[in-house]
Amino acid sequence: MRAAIRDPQRPITNDFLETLSLLEVQERGEYALPPFTDATRVAFNAARERKMAAFRSLVSQHMTELSAALLSKTSTAFAISVNTLLEAPPANADRTGLQQMLQSSWDTLPVRMRNELIMSRWKDIGGPGMLPILRQIVDAPPNLQAQGPERGPALTRIYELSADEGRELILREILNTKSDIGMDVLGLLPDRELPQIERPLLEKFATRPQPSSITSSSNVIVRQARSPR
Repeated sequence: MRAAIRDPQRPITNDFLETLSLLEVQERGEYALPPFTDATRVAFNAARERKMAAFRSLVSQHMTELSAALLSKTSTAFAISVNTLLEAPPANADRTGLQQMLQSSWDTLPVRMRNELIMSRWKDIGGPGMLPILRQIVDAPPNLQAQGPERGPALTRIYELSADEGRELILREILNTKSDIGMDVLGLLPDRELPQIERPLLEKFATRPQPSSITSSSNVIVRQARSPR
């Protein structure tokens, strides 16, 4: 398994490195745990801590090996391996450089991983350098079959990075009755933006209600109704 780290065509994930490290620790007799009894409790806990420390050390070592082999990786193997290093970077890792590498190889990542990075791991990749990618996602046709990148989270991140640009895109989506972006995104707009979109919003709510977005869209309508005229 260890040779796979240097294999140009083998994508390396964090799960792979942790599994490899665990197997290596298990093979070493020095880390075998004694039977657990009341009498051996202290010795057992100490042995378990030594084993966990060895495991963490091996994971860190293999992360460093992956970093050294990274530029030999190709296509999807390269992109997934960069993602792994960003998830748990070695101490001396060039985080900015890794982010740029991921951005340049973004389209070779599995769609599920791209969605996860934007939705749940934004702290690992977020920044102005992601704007071209986010724009490409939002400008794509509606993803009604949920088979491509999710447009809603991408639009949210644009709004966070560039409020003016995000505002225009949100208003565009409100006017698009075939949009796949959930009504919860409308909550990003401040109340002063709502009067100009009252009619399109009501039409969208009436003609294409979605169970997952009824509450949030109703809240937007209530906000608009309560706002000063």
